[in-house]
Amino acid sequence: MFRKKDSVTKKEYRLLQLLDFDPQTEKSKFDGKSLKELVIEKPSLFKKEYQFKCHARKIYPLVMAYLLDASEDVTSLICKAHPKATKSCPLTAIITGETINVVRETVSENQSLMEETLCGWNVIHLASIFKADFEIFEFLLSEQHPKALKKKDPNDCTPLLLACQYHSCTAVIYLLMKRAEQSVQILNLKGASPLHIACAREDASKELIESLTEAWPNAIVTYDNDGNSPLHVACMNNAPAEVIKYLTEKSPDMLDKRNLRGDLPYFMAKESGTANAEVISFLGVSSFNRKLMEEDDRNVLFKINELIRLICDVHVMKLFYTFVNTCFRLDHINEAERNHFIKDGLSEVSKTTCCTPSAAVFKVINQKALDENTISILTFHELDREAEITHTANSAFIGDMWSHINRNTARIEKLEDAVDNLNDNIKSLHNAVERLRDAMIERIKADKAVFYMKVVFTVCGLGVVAEGFKEMTSTCVDFGSLEDLKGSFPDDSIIDSGIETGLSIGSDLSPIGNCDMVEMLGEGSKFATSSQSLLQNNAAWNSALFSLAFCAGVTNRKHVQALHSTKGFEFDIKQIEVSKFSHRSSSSANSQGSGAHGKQTLSQRIMAVANEVGFVCPDKASLTEKVKFLEETIIGEKESSSKPLVARVHFLEESVFG
Repeated sequence: MFRKKDSVTKKEYRLLQLLDFDPQTEKSKFDGKSLKELVIEKPSLFKKEYQFKCHARKIYPLVMAYLLDASEDVTSLICKAHPKATKSCPLTAIITGETINVVRETVSENQSLMEETLCGWNVIHLASIFKADFEIFEFLLSEQHPKALKKKDPNDCTPLLLACQYHSCTAVIYLLMKRAEQSVQILNLKGASPLHIACAREDASKELIESLTEAWPNAIVTYDNDGNSPLHVACMNNAPAEVIKYLTEKSPDMLDKRNLRGDLPYFMAKESGTANAEVISFLGVSSFNRKLMEEDDRNVLFKINELIRLICDVHVMKLFYTFVNTCFRLDHINEAERNHFIKDGLSEVSKTTCCTPSAAVFKVINQKALDENTISILTFHELDREAEITHTANSAFIGDMWSHINRNTARIEKLEDAVDNLNDNIKSLHNAVERLRDAMIERIKADKAVFYMKVVFTVCGLGVVAEGFKEMTSTCVDFGSLEDLKGSFPDDSIIDSGIETGLSIGSDLSPIGNCDMVEMLGEGSKFATSSQSLLQNNAAWNSALFSLAFCAGVTNRKHVQALHSTKGFEFDIKQIEVSKFSHRSSSSANSQGSGAHGKQTLSQRIMAVANEVGFVCPDKASLTEKVKFLEETIIGEKESSSKPLVARVHFLEESVFG
């Protein structure tokens, strides 16, 4: 990946380890948590440009953080460390979401950089990925050659494909289609067209789907590498009912087409677990009717077996029951086969009795099968029990119970996040305490040095007071043999006290901060009279002898080192690690730009908002209608319908959850 050089510090080497990845293939290796810790610890690292393997020239770490999908708190910390990085070049300005004025300024200053690529993406690709504003797209398209709109990235994606994939606004997609009409026919490495990508959204726009279909009609019958048509993709990703109905109307044959796994669109919608009941019913009835009416030269047993899996409600079951009995009366099947098929059909439909009317109709059909000896009494009770369980599981009070559970779960998750944030704050406080400890050590060293200098200057100052004092100190004291000084003044308790105190302080410096040395050393400065009066003053002598003894003691190197020692403060501050409560992993969709919602679908996000405010959305309402109901309930008015549905849901989440 890279080699550690002598010119690279350990911290810089650590930064390269965290960021030098290929955004196309190595996003999973990125460690956002460690990068955040590094930003807090050493923000100056992010003011330099580094050579990363994905780009020919040196770039700021901020660019790599955005390309690797770093969280918003990480990118904001890096921006705070070096705000000018966002305006370093056109590519950086677009990636970091700068305004049109900043983009114009960077382009005018670095016109030559407009042609460069980053990880195989040109400036239009990056604008599509990072959802630049419509005005920025207009400006970039005026500066770029039209061929740039047809250029492919390493995954064979054009700017139009990327705009559809990363949910750019509809106006931007229309602009790209208008400027490069042939781009709607370009497929990526997975064989997906822009129509495939546009259908793979919970909030897919019917108007956009219509425009892409009109621009290239064959797109609706185009299959990707997995054998999926746009209808398959829409069913798999829980697209709105109006989009699925439109695709079905434009190409009804797609209802019967199986992908490489052998799945019909109806099966994919049913197995997704999040599809609207209206969509499942529509697809099931449509698929059942087409299979029932199609001409089939095979034995009727094959058709009946295929029809069983397409039974989506009790009304379809009535048709199936009639069809099987008709085949029996026409001698196409025998009695045992009839009983077997009707039992399997009842077993399939017992999983759909979600409401009271459907449960009542099921009981009628089940009773009819028992009366006609099609099923046994044991099978009758088993099927009836299964239908009751389905009905109970979908009843109102169970829904309320789940609503409360989901609401409490959301609150617990918020509490977990709060605890995790507290853990991060504890770490920040720990770093602050360490910095305070270092400052205290430096302050102590400075205070000790100043105090030592004061002692020396006081001794020197005493020598200036009187010539007689100078002569006495030069003959009596040599800073080495204080015992001789004691002998010169026998039986003098004041002089002995000064010498003993100075010697004890000089040999053991630990009490320096606690003893009354300042007063003793300052006593000599009060006498500016004749030499005789100074020499006869006991306090002045005590101060002088104390100072001399102290200086004699500190001339020992060990004592000087001990004086500057901060051993008492140089201890390790223990960091208490609080284990993370939240372990919700990001999905692959998150790595593709879906943000912090992970695996949550748009429908689940809307349901979470509704549960939080205690609002029950109509079951048959579309996602758009549910959002309108919530806007009226929470905000008191409807948001502008021109806004994308995702933006409106995000605004509701911010209003409710903060």
